[in-house]
Amino acid sequence: MPDPLSITASVIAVATLAYSSSKKLYEFVQSIQEAPKTLKDMNSDLAALQKVLNSLIEQLTTTPVEDVSVGLKGCLEDIKPSLKGCSEACDEFNAKLAKITSHSTEDHTSKRDKIKLQFQDKEILAFKYRISSYKATLSLALEFASLYVTHQKSI
Repeated sequence: MPDPLSITASVIAVATLAYSSSKKLYEFVQSIQEAPKTLKDMNSDLAALQKVLNSLIEQLTTTPVEDVSVGLKGCLEDIKPSLKGCSEACDEFNAKLAKITSHSTEDHTSKRDKIKLQFQDKEILAFKYRISSYKATLSLALEFASLYVTHQKSI
């Protein structure tokens, strides 16, 4: 089994990538003038996801390597697919929104793009559910890691 340092470092790298992707999407949605309500609401989910990712990164960077046990290593390995999926989902949705809003500028959203965005409610909701699923998984992993490290320190 790989050593705790390499597992922790790889999870931090993937979590940082997921954080970067979600932040990029958040900022893109913020830049869309007169975005539909469902799209604006999605940004609160992205902000919550970023908080979880940031907390996870902080927890892992402050946990001493000697406190990373077999159980915690397993947990870290298990969350990598969720982190990668989160990053990929944000990148894909960002590309989709960029394509939909291709006729707009930074200062103005074209009427054509506004109309196209109005018809994306189902896809926006599907993305929100997907992100919520990743956020829930990562929140549980963060709680487990926090509890496990706290328990290890009390022994």
